[in-house]
Amino acid sequence: MLKQTLVGRMLFLSLIIATTSLSAEPADPFSDGTPESAATTSVKDFGARGDGVADDTAAIQSAIDSVANQGGTLLFPPGNYLVTSVGLRPGVHYLGYGATITRPANQGKWVRSFDAAKQGYLYSGAEDSAMLTIEGLTFDGQRVTQDEYQKYQLEHAHLLFLQADPEQAGRLRARIVNCQFQDCVADAISLYTNVDVQIMNCTARDCFRGGITITGGHSRIQVVNFTAHGKVHPTGIDVEVDGAGFGGSYKIELTLNGLMLPDGDFDVAVFDGSVVLGTNIMARAPFNLYARDASVRISNSEFGIGRYSGGENRIVHPGDVTFQNCRFHIDGESNDEASKWAAIHVYWNLSQGQQQTNQSLKLLDCDFEVGPGLAKQDTTYAIYCEGDVAERKNRLLVDSGRISSSFNYGVFINQGGTVCLRDVEIEAQTPMHFGSADKWPIDALIDGVQVAEASRYAMIVTHGPDNRFTHHNVEIDESVNTIETSYGIAKNQYRGRRTILGDKPPTSATHGLLGDVYRLKTPAVGSTFEWICTQTGNGAGAVWSPSTKLE
Repeated sequence: MLKQTLVGRMLFLSLIIATTSLSAEPADPFSDGTPESAATTSVKDFGARGDGVADDTAAIQSAIDSVANQGGTLLFPPGNYLVTSVGLRPGVHYLGYGATITRPANQGKWVRSFDAAKQGYLYSGAEDSAMLTIEGLTFDGQRVTQDEYQKYQLEHAHLLFLQADPEQAGRLRARIVNCQFQDCVADAISLYTNVDVQIMNCTARDCFRGGITITGGHSRIQVVNFTAHGKVHPTGIDVEVDGAGFGGSYKIELTLNGLMLPDGDFDVAVFDGSVVLGTNIMARAPFNLYARDASVRISNSEFGIGRYSGGENRIVHPGDVTFQNCRFHIDGESNDEASKWAAIHVYWNLSQGQQQTNQSLKLLDCDFEVGPGLAKQDTTYAIYCEGDVAERKNRLLVDSGRISSSFNYGVFINQGGTVCLRDVEIEAQTPMHFGSADKWPIDALIDGVQVAEASRYAMIVTHGPDNRFTHHNVEIDESVNTIETSYGIAKNQYRGRRTILGDKPPTSATHGLLGDVYRLKTPAVGSTFEWICTQTGNGAGAVWSPSTKLE
């Protein structure tokens, strides 16, 4: 299981940042395919000064255009290069350890420092482009010298913007290696349609909209060891695909390995057959995931989740989502008013959208905890599912893992749906809450669930023949055998059984579900030691019939 805490990871991350220097070129295990014999040209050969005073835009653009004709490396010697906006061409290795690309003051909304979609520079072809590599450069957006931006006045003024022509099948191939991005009024790295990009060993700090933002379809993105943080702007990762790539596709393929967001949000919205694979992710609140008609697999990761709300810190349309060996914890501070917090908050469907079916959210071997900043008046949920209809066959599976005793509720099913709880240890005050309505029946399988230190076994707020509860391999102590209800539970369907261990024979006050077995912990010879629940009461009022006698 994942054992490293958020604080521990942040300290480890700080050590890495403090001890890493970009003044010397590190060994790069990845190759961009540039022949060793390719020529190296310096931007200073074309008149760039790199003194932080002269505008080097025209000189650098001339150098890019020249090198692109034959391919090769364009070297930025150490220095500070003032650049408004230059167009990028594929087939060029932009190399600049110790060099900073600085945005001059008071630039406009559409002025992007390095822009692969600048007029006359957009790649367009039936085949993928030659490789475009940006390595070792620092990009400084000088946000304090720009115009007002915090109401998105400069939202397109990215430090690096990559795109290829969505009318053609070819993608722009690019590698961004060992680069730093800081103090920008929009995105550090903005990726639009038809790109195939590798981002490796990069950082983003105090970037207003995001460290990496992905908004275009027909794209492939691989992120390895990326850190986004900031004291002014938290800086996270934002995936919101609203631009169609080739063939009208909104599909992306995104791989994340080693994504560290100690301050910023994890905000991913994908659909149209997209695939997201993530591992070794550490992120703080807010957390948002939208995955309609998409596949998401995330493992060995840690997420801080903020307040329960209708607009963030939630999972919406989880087409095919699996979290494995992950840790979710409530991340935030209480205020004077009582608040709700949910580590997993699921909307299977939104009322204004097309109703989705056959969705799957799997939480495999995941742990849930409450952070230290909450007050007693707050209500906490490990997993909270909004209303759903069982016949839609949207399925929640919680398999193994642990929900800590710091939660008020373990698994809270608000109204209806299909849920399977298997071999999970639930220590919450109320391990399970099952609600339904006339048109919102529930189908629940409780298999091997371990309930410990709870004030009650479950709250079952259902009372209709379309609700079905199935128990397998559930053994509990009489001390936690309390079932609370608001409307009565006798009309529900019950299959399988629970085994309840007690010190004395059951009475009408002993709570039971149809088929439950009550067993004495210490049986006596010649006496009955097992009883079967033959009639479900409404909490209390169950009928227990003698079953087994010890001879």
